Amino acid sequence: MQSLTSIRQLVFGFITAVALMVPVISKAQVANPSTPPSETDNSVITGQVTDKSSSMLMIDAKTVVGIITNTTFSRGGQSITFNDIKIGDTVKVATVKGAQGDLLATKVEVFSKTGGGSGAGSY
Repeated sequence: MQSLTSIRQLVFGFITAVALMVPVISKAQVANPSTPPSETDNSVITGQVTDKSSSMLMIDAKTVVGIITNTTFSRGGQSITFNDIKIGDTVKVATVKGAQGDLLATKVEVFSKTGGGSGAGSY
């Protein structure tokens, strides 16, 4: 009998602890979609594209940069599309920090696979 009471108290305590943690966890995971990227957290990343998906570039196998709707792309001063970027290309990426601290590309300039670029443009 004593054992059953102890188990019930333990289960009740566990459920209570989990119930108290849920609002904290939920609030931490919900991003505010209306918060714009911070214009004060700008940076420029230069390196080789080592991976690519429909919404990101990985630079030098360590830095993931998100692609957003207004990201612009160029090669040799000419406008290109995201699909023109290939794994192995050397890129210079102007970024801002997103609301969740992730890096978001505002401008991507593509150089040849061996490096070098047009020299045109500024970040």
